[in-house]
Amino acid sequence: MPVKNTIFKETTLAAHKQLSYENLVTAWLMSDGWEILIPAIDHGKKTDLVVADDSNFYRIQVKKVLSLKRSQFGLRICGKGKYRLRYLLFASG
Repeated sequence: MPVKNTIFKETTLAAHKQLSYENLVTAWLMSDGWEILIPAIDHGKKTDLVVADDSNFYRIQVKKVLSLKRSQFGLRICGKGKYRLRYLLFASG
């Protein structure tokens, strides 16, 4: 097993963890037969992945939550905004 010698800043480590969740979602969707497209940059577009079947494309934004109370679900996640949500996937860790 390789040994990691690099010490990351907290912000860098957080970015690595977020990307690992995006890769995990990618693996789950690929194993279910979806075609996965990954944008070259995601700066303000709220799109981590694009999944496609024969004729439909879906934008996916992956978020990590530390904890979520049932009463906060509607207010904090599906609140007002210009982006309409169809599906939510939560990862905790």
